[in-house]
Amino acid sequence: MNYKIFGSKTVDIVIEMGLGACIAEWEALARELGENHGVLVYERAGINHSDKSDKERTPTNIAKELMNLLDEIPHDEKLVIIGHSQGGLYASEFCGLYPEMVKGLILLDPLTTEDNRFKKELTAKEFKKSGVDKSKNFFFLETLTKLGMKGFVKKVMCQAPPFAARIEQLWQEIMKEYLGYSKRAIWIQAKKSTHYIHLTEPEIVIESVNILNN
Repeated sequence: MNYKIFGSKTVDIVIEMGLGACIAEWEALARELGENHGVLVYERAGINHSDKSDKERTPTNIAKELMNLLDEIPHDEKLVIIGHSQGGLYASEFCGLYPEMVKGLILLDPLTTEDNRFKKELTAKEFKKSGVDKSKNFFFLETLTKLGMKGFVKKVMCQAPPFAARIEQLWQEIMKEYLGYSKRAIWIQAKKSTHYIHLTEPEIVIESVNILNN
């Protein structure tokens, strides 16, 4: 497993990246967080410089592989887990499997198990009426959503304001439901960002880490 630790060699922050992301994408933020923490950034099996796994690519297996990696690395008893995009799904799974190891969970525009709600709310016929493209592209939208690329989809959908507004409304509803999972949960809206919050507003991620550590 290809990984890099920034800052302290004792890890207390783990970053679960989005689909196809590389360590370099997170390096600037990890270095800044590393001034006060030990930050683990790793590439999941089969991605970039990490060897492939013979296990099915399910959230459970991926979370267990992260646990195996942590077994080889000095780390705090309690960890802050940061999950971006598709990594949000895996980060959530890790927290569900190993709650005793988790200090807090930070989700950045995450892929969720509720994302099929977009297809339920907007039919292919409605999408065709939007004029964005042929109705078959609605199913491409579903695929992109599963791949954690919703940020790109939102930009295209801006050509059809009513549909763009509904997609954003649904997304906000899902995120608000997530707040009910914990009495301590908070929601910080990154108003200047689309999908890559860690690149455009890294201060929000740093603020979230500070909140969890206070």
